[in-house]
This record gives sequence, structure tokens and C-alpha cells, in this order.
Amino acid sequence: MSKKKRLQGKGAIELIEETTCLIRHLPARVLALYYTGSLPFILAFLYFWADMSRSPLASRRNAESAFIMALLFIWMKCWQTVFAGELRTIISGEIREGWNVRRVVRMIAEQTFFQPAAFIILPVALIITLPFGWAYAFFQNISILGNGKSRGMNELYRKALRHATYFPGQNHFAILILSLFSFFVLCNIGTVLYLFPHMMNSFLGVDSLFARAGWSMVNTTIIAITLSMTYLIVDPFVKGVYVLRTFYGESLRTGADLRADMKRFTPASKKMAIFLLIFSIGSSSGPATQAFSKELTGARTTSRQKVISAKKLDSSISEVIKQREYQWRMPRVKVKEEESKGFLASFLEDTMETISTWLGDLSDWIEKMLDWFMPDSTHKKADPQKSMPSVHYLIYLLLCIVTSVLAISGWRKLKSQRNLSLKPDETIKAQAPDLSSEDISADELPANRWLEMGRKFMEEGNLRFALRAFYLASLSHLATQNMISIAAFKSNRDYENELKRRAHSLPDLVSAFSFNVKTFEEIWYGMHDVTNELVKGFEVNQKRIMASNES
Repeated sequence: MSKKKRLQGKGAIELIEETTCLIRHLPARVLALYYTGSLPFILAFLYFWADMSRSPLASRRNAESAFIMALLFIWMKCWQTVFAGELRTIISGEIREGWNVRRVVRMIAEQTFFQPAAFIILPVALIITLPFGWAYAFFQNISILGNGKSRGMNELYRKALRHATYFPGQNHFAILILSLFSFFVLCNIGTVLYLFPHMMNSFLGVDSLFARAGWSMVNTTIIAITLSMTYLIVDPFVKGVYVLRTFYGESLRTGADLRADMKRFTPASKKMAIFLLIFSIGSSSGPATQAFSKELTGARTTSRQKVISAKKLDSSISEVIKQREYQWRMPRVKVKEEESKGFLASFLEDTMETISTWLGDLSDWIEKMLDWFMPDSTHKKADPQKSMPSVHYLIYLLLCIVTSVLAISGWRKLKSQRNLSLKPDETIKAQAPDLSSEDISADELPANRWLEMGRKFMEEGNLRFALRAFYLASLSHLATQNMISIAAFKSNRDYENELKRRAHSLPDLVSAFSFNVKTFEEIWYGMHDVTNELVKGFEVNQKRIMASNES
């Protein structure tokens, strides 16, 4: 790899392809490290989401629930660091380093110190737009480099920031590709979750509440599940991309990528060291829930006239209603906010209100456009919970897409044909190609332009360039007549043989072209002298080629 290419880094597409190959061949135990940390957090997040949005007593449990979520978030980030370390070991071919209590504690401290700031910095950077790529790369680098090996928080900060500034074009293009990939994964998962109950009902006759829910099934809980599943699928690829980025970034100073390449040609190294010390945190189980109802004590009396008092019945009902299983039916109690909002909370709230206003205006504009295109449509009166959207909308959308694709294809086809048939006065006066370059191609200009350049060079006394311009004119003319095909890898002998195959019925054309090829190679590549008479004879022969071809 050249020095310039190493400094610029690999392309984003090449980096993602390498990441895909790496993730596909990962052992199951390495993927288990990632999901050991991510699955508990995702499951707890879904429960937290449903509980905070549905439970009437959410305000009483939000503090302890948020604390548990914070612990699980640090748990997830630590295991992602372990997973990134395994990826780095596989890429570099180095022996896995062991874990000890001191290193584990330092890793937990580093992740706890840096990662929570991402919840504030990344949204602000996304709103500003410009610094988002560097901020996103910084926190990904913290997950990779914050493995307890740094000598302090300042050193880890400088390393993560330095790697975030490496290869900025590669970083931003990779984020764009991963964002598009995440979007399509999100659409696929959402489609499967929505259509699966309907497919079960259609093919197996299994009826369920989800199949009858219609569009009401698309609620915040389903959206949270879809986003969580997308994260579990896409994030390992994201970690792989930034592990490769940090590896190649360090290789600029250490040459680790060269050592890794050389190890492929050496005998197999010793087997990996002992597995990572997997620490587990025992999850403490909460107090057991109360029984749905208490067993009745006391034997039945033989007297049927004895009844339960209303006071005792009300007391039993109150105790049962207070149980957790029945709280979801109770109305949610609104808690008054006694504390004043800070500057950051007010700023974020105003920003979200502005975005919501923009989205509302966009929705109103789309609705007006639908009314204008389809004034008789009943989309306003449709019940989203009982009916699906009209199929006509989908048909109109597909027709618009197909029409746009056909129009663009036709326009490009017409433009390419027009460029081939341009007259001299219609040709764009672009900068003349450099005839001294070996990379010049005959299809860069039409034949008449090459002829004009040749005559101009003859007037200036530059006979070698005039000869080459006349020769390129013959190639361009034969290409427009489909006698030859211009290609960078073809030699003059290839063009001559191709013309003999296609124009075998025009012997004069073939002989004239062969003579010009011989003359051109003697002058351009040889030591033969070039004179005005020779160039004029070459031009006359060039006219014979064009005349015999047209006849």
C-alpha cells in the first residue's frame, strides 16, 4: 500500500465489506460476548418503556427504574468493549490479553465517565449537523479503546479524539451507508412485525387480537421493539467498522497492519490464550408479588342466612385493587412539576416543539396535495383501526416511481445519442485534450474536431501532433460507424484486426487504415522524420478512409 493511500485510508465501501466478512466468520462465543451485554439492557429498556408509558404509578418507580437502566447501560457498554477487543485480536492476529480485577474496574470507570455524555452531546451534534460525524466516532472509539489499558482519563480522551479525526471522508461516508442500511433493516423488521399476525390468520387460520387491531397495532411499544431489534442487528457491524478504523489509524504509527499481513504467510501461531474472565453480576430478584386473592379462612357455617358485611367487602376490594396486576386499568395520575426547568431542558423542549410544528405543517401540506390530486378520496373519513389505507395510493406511488425511472433513462439515452451526432458548431468548446498524454482516448472528441486540431497543428508547424490528431480522427470516425470499439486496453494492432473482421467487404478501407497505422507508429513511437508531405499524404489517406466507409 502506498504512503498516500495509507494516509487517506481505505474507502468506506471497502471498509464495510471487510467488516461484513469479519462479522460473518466470527465464532459464536465472540457474538455471545456482545449479546451478553446488549440483550439484558434491551429487554429492560422495553419493560421500562412499557411501564413508564402505561403504568399509573410510573412516577413512584421512575427513580429506581432509571437507576437500574443506568447500571444495565454501563453493563452493556463494558461487554461491547470486550467484544471490540476480541475483534481487534482477530484482526491483528495477536495473542489475547488477560483480564484482572484492576483492569475490569478501570474499564468500568472509563465507560461510566464518558458514555453517559453521549445522550447529550450526540443529539446536540445532530441538530447542528456538522460535528455529528466526529462526535459519533469519538464515542464509538471510547467503546473500543476504553478497555482499562489507558493510564488515565486524559490519555483515553486524547486517543479517542485523535482516532475520530482520522480519515474524515471515510468516517462520514461510512455513517451514511450504515444509516441507509439501518433504515432498510428497520423497514423490514417493522413490516414483518406488522404482517406476521395477518399471515398467521391467512395461512393457518390463527386469529388474534393483533390481526384485528389494524393500524392501531403501530404504537409506541411496537416502535420501541422495532428500534431495539434494529440496534441488535446493526450495532455489531458498527463496532466492526470502528474497530477497523482504530486498527488502521494506529497502524499509521506502528505498522500493525503490515505485521498482520505478514503473519498470514507464517506457520500457524500458538493457540489463543485462556478465554476472557467473564464476570457476572447476579441480578437480585425483587420481592415476590402478592397472591391474586387471599384464601378464605374460617369454615362455612351451616346457616345460609349469614352474609359478608359491606365494610369487609370494600376493604378486600381495596386490597386487591392495590395489587400490581390490576394497576394497568387505573387512570394515570399526573404529577405536578414543582421544580423549574433548567436551560438545557428548556432548549431541548423548544427544539422538539419546533420540529413537531414542522412535521405538522408537512403533514398538512401532504394532506392538501392528496385532496388536490384526489378530491373524491375518502382518506379523511377512514378509520385507521378498522380499515387499511386505500390501494390506490400505492398504485399512484408505483406509477410515479416507474414514470420517473423511465423518464430519466430516456433522457440519458437521448443525451448520449445526441453527443455522438453533434455537429461542429453545436459541439461544446471544451479544453482540447493533451496529445502528448498516453492516456488520451479517441472517443473524447468527434472526428471533425480531431481533424480541426490536426490542421491547426499543421499551421503551427507541430507535425507530430498533427499526425496523431489525424490518426485519432480515423479511430473516432470508425467507432461512430460501429467498425471498431474504442477501449483503453486495445492496441493499434487490435484495432486493425477488429477492422479486418468487421469490414472484410471493404478491402480499400482496411488497406488504407493499415497503411496509416504503420506510418503513425513509425513516426510517433519510432525515430523516423516527419515532413509536411508525409502529413499531407496521411491526411489524404485519412479522407479515403472516411469516404470508403461512408460509401
